[in-house]
Order: sequence, then C-alpha cells, then structure tokens
Amino acid sequence: MYFDITGPPTRAALHEYVKYSSDPRDKMSLKKLSSTDYDIIQDQRLNVVDVLMKHPSCNPPFDIFCELTPQQHPRYYSISSRAGAPLELTVGCLQYKIDSQQHFGLCSNFLAGVKKSPPPPGNQGSSTRVWAALQESQFRLPQDHSRPIIMICNGTGIAPFRAFIQDRAHQAQSGSSVGSCLLYFGCRNKQELLHADELLRYQKAGVAELNIAYSREPGVPKTYVYELLSQQKEKLSALINGGKAIVYICGAANTMAKDVMVTLAGVLRPGVKHTDGSAMEVMDGLITNGQAFLDVWG
Repeated sequence: MYFDITGPPTRAALHEYVKYSSDPRDKMSLKKLSSTDYDIIQDQRLNVVDVLMKHPSCNPPFDIFCELTPQQHPRYYSISSRAGAPLELTVGCLQYKIDSQQHFGLCSNFLAGVKKSPPPPGNQGSSTRVWAALQESQFRLPQDHSRPIIMICNGTGIAPFRAFIQDRAHQAQSGSSVGSCLLYFGCRNKQELLHADELLRYQKAGVAELNIAYSREPGVPKTYVYELLSQQKEKLSALINGGKAIVYICGAANTMAKDVMVTLAGVLRPGVKHTDGSAMEVMDGLITNGQAFLDVWG
C-alpha cells in the first residue's frame, strides 16, 4: 500500500489535523483550510507535505496520518505506439513552483527518471520495474482502414494519434487501402510540437495531413486548433457528413475540447448556438452514432 503525500489533503484530513496541533495559530489556520479557505489548497496546489510543513506543531500519530492520507491512484496514459510495436508513452512532466520551492508530479517525473540500462545477467527484462496494466478503451481505430479519420488534440493529447498514424502507415505498407488521416494539433511553439520529425515523415509519405496551430510561435499569427477547424469547414463537413469520417478529440476538457466541440457543431450545423445547448446535441449525436470519440481530462 502506497500513500499519496504529493496530493492535496482532504477537508476531513485537515479537520482532523486540528486535533493534533499544539499551536493555537496552527489550529486556527487548519480549521479555516478545512472549511472556508479550502480554495487555497487548490489554488496554490498544496499537498500533504506542504500543509504539514506550514503547520509545524501538527504532529498526528503515524497510524492516524496513514488513515487520513489518500492512497496512490493509478495514472492513466494513452499508448503512443501502434499495436505490435514496442510500447511507448508520451507523457508531460508536471513541474511547478510554490514560494520558490520546486514541486514535481509523482508518476510523470518517475517515468522521466527511469534510465535505460542493460538488464541484469540472466534476466531478459528491464533492470527497472514499472507496475502497469492495460485498460480497455473505446478510443480506437475503425476496423475499416479505408474510413477517414479526423484527429484533434493539443499537447500530450497527440499520444493516441501517433499510434493511429503509425497503424495507418503500417496498413498502407502492407498493401491495404487507407482513408484520409487528418491531424489538427495545437501547441504553443515549434519546440512543443511533439514527435515533429516523425509526423513530418508521415506527411511526406502521404499517410497523414498535418494541420498545426501555434499560439505562441514568434513571427507566426496566434492560432488555436478550433480556428483551423473553422477555416476548413467545407472539407470537414464533407468528410463527416458524406465520407462518414470518425472524429477523435484528445486533450484538455475545459479549454481545447470544449472550443473544438462547439466549432465542429457549427461546421456540421451552420447557425448552431452554444448558449442554447444545441452544439452539444450535435456532438452527442455523433458520439451516439459512433462517429466521435473523446479522451479528455481536467
């Protein structure tokens, strides 16, 4: 059993910490954090260790501390390599500062720190053990390789689409007829264009069409991925309505994905309004018909 001391404490834990604090100021602060000031925990991204460091008189018994601390939860990552190839992940390392103190995401930085090294003598596996499990997902390519696909993402949302494009390339090399493969990828600048060389090779080979939206690239007009969709509305409408293309969206739910869904709804049903809920009705229809799949977070 592993405890997540890098995660935020719960309100209940903060309330219990009051009992084990000897300093009245710590008691008052923890009491507020457990109720009216809990937003501070979220806004400043304070974890269990941060809170205890800021309240030095808080000293709960170890067994109580374990009861109050959440267990570590699995971290879910999309596989970014095609089936049959060595398994690869595309992971963003979470790193941030609070009061000049550096903080690191637990799993992402662990993975980043894993060193490739020769396995021990007589052992065919890696010298670093990583516990992992596969989870079934509906986020997969259609069985009909000739069916067009439209992939929309930002940041590490490229992960499953890299696998999709690799798969389409493999099918093409095997002699199969593959459909259009359009990628709409939003990132801040060229340095954040993940797997750039590989994606450009696939575009040169005619496997995929890349549409990149840069929002912070010097000398390039600020563009967001949903704006690219709007610029190509005739093509997208024809592919989705006439060509039965499947739409895949992967990325941040409250920003990129939300804007993308509203834009797509407007592409498919001109005049649709976001405020009356009709935009989501359009997307819900695509999802119900198996023509749209979402892998979003946040």
